[in-house]
Amino acid sequence: MGRKVKKTESSRNIRPLKTAKEINAMKRALQFGTGTVTGQNRNGLRNAMIFIFGINTGLRISDIVKAKVSDIEDGEWYNLVETKTHKNRHAYIGNISQDLENYIDQMQLKPSDWLFPSRKGEGHIEGKSFYKDLKRAARQCEIDPSTVGTHTLRKTFGYHYIKSATTSAGDPDPRALYKLQKMLNHSSPTTTLRYIGLEDESMEEDLRSFRLG
Repeated sequence: MGRKVKKTESSRNIRPLKTAKEINAMKRALQFGTGTVTGQNRNGLRNAMIFIFGINTGLRISDIVKAKVSDIEDGEWYNLVETKTHKNRHAYIGNISQDLENYIDQMQLKPSDWLFPSRKGEGHIEGKSFYKDLKRAARQCEIDPSTVGTHTLRKTFGYHYIKSATTSAGDPDPRALYKLQKMLNHSSPTTTLRYIGLEDESMEEDLRSFRLG
């Protein structure tokens, strides 16, 4: 018998959350209840903060969950070595510093604690556990769960980063696109546009005004 191949999440069908309504709904579903769980609790607070952390830094879930409270104490930067690329990364967190401070107080975390603790014991939450919570939240928000996964956070960051930096013609600003490409560690701007869903969106907009015959 052949060895079983472990299934991993593919980013191909995962899309960014493109509207504030979707973002706020997902945050609320993660914080106040997914599935049959209702009411604010430690797991809900943690899941909502992971979501906010991810959509504001563009980090992979593997690099988010391994953070300790001491790693983000300066309130400006989260300095890390990326798990996948082994490259140094300096993720800006100044824009969510107040969220993090409130979260740490509510969770009563110490500097030596994992920022996103597991509900099972002393370790941190695993990406696959958060993945399941994301899927449940998507169903609760009536968002197609097949389009939601841990890459949703990273893609949402990239999509809105580029959307906030466009030229007068409505195209992505080349400088912003270059910066995003570097932040996401992509090999080309085309890869970045495809990853965040803007390549298909641009083609669709062009075709709306195109007709023959």
